[in-house]
Formats: sequence, structure tokens, C-alpha cells
Amino acid sequence: VLVFIFVTETILKLLAVGCNEFWKGEECLWNGFDFVIVSLSVAETIIDWLAQSMSSSADGSNSFRIMRALRLARTLRGVRLIRVFRYFSALRGLILSIFSTMGSLL
Repeated sequence: VLVFIFVTETILKLLAVGCNEFWKGEECLWNGFDFVIVSLSVAETIIDWLAQSMSSSADGSNSFRIMRALRLARTLRGVRLIRVFRYFSALRGLILSIFSTMGSLL
């Protein structure tokens, strides 16, 4: 449901500001970042859906190999995100401080 909301938001923003402004305007880096995140979320949703449909109809070992490969691809996506945080130390510091203050808020 959330992925659908974010896809809708990205499409509406693309239609509202136009393709040229979306990719080359003042906020082109944020728009590109949002587009990448939404695309990865859509891909993850599709992979989860395929893995669930294969697991419900899994009879042979071939299906299990495919599911393992899908899980590995999903894990590697998380490792890639950790590498991005290494390069953006300010962003990492901000996220870590938010998580550390969450305990006092609850």
C-alpha cells in the first residue's frame, strides 16, 4: 500500500513539474534520489510477490534455488545501502542520532 502511495506521488510530481524540470531543475538530485528509492521499493515488492507465489507452488528443488537467489539479491541490496551510508557521514550521523533519541521519546 505504501509503495503504491509513493509511486503515485512520484508520478504526480513528474506530471506537475514536467519532465525537464523534474530531472534538470533545482531539486533534480532529490527527485533522482526519490525515483531510485521508489524504484527499489517497487522491485522489492515484485521480488517478494514472486517469492511468495513460488513458495506456495514449490514442489521441486529448482524453486528453492530461485528463492535462495532472490533472498541473496535482497540481502545484497541492504549491503549496498550500508556502503552508501559510509560515504555520507553527515547523513549517517543524523540517522544514528534520530535512532538514539527514539528511546527517550517512547
